[in-house]
Amino acid sequence: MSKKNTTIELSVLERIQFLQLLPEQGNFTDLLHAKNCMKKVEIGSEEAGRLAIRSEGDKVRWNTEEEKPLTVSLTPVELEVIRKQIDKLDKEERIHISMFDLIEKLTV
Repeated sequence: MSKKNTTIELSVLERIQFLQLLPEQGNFTDLLHAKNCMKKVEIGSEEAGRLAIRSEGDKVRWNTEEEKPLTVSLTPVELEVIRKQIDKLDKEERIHISMFDLIEKLTV
């Protein structure tokens, strides 16, 4: 496993999808790393206001003209936790096609 952090750019949609790739339960250290990842991709109130994020039925919408990608640095351990969850979702056949590009960024 590489000891260097991995830097990726994430769109607003990918940041929302990213949260779905984190484990909801597991051992303490994995969940601690998942929580750190959540903090890295969270959309704060200032950004949410600028993007005019809103719920419309079961969808989340935002002003894409105001969107700027977020550069996120993930540690090797954080990436391992995410990849382990991706493997689990893959075995359970719970990966949605809309997440393919994000998963590719995280596993290549």
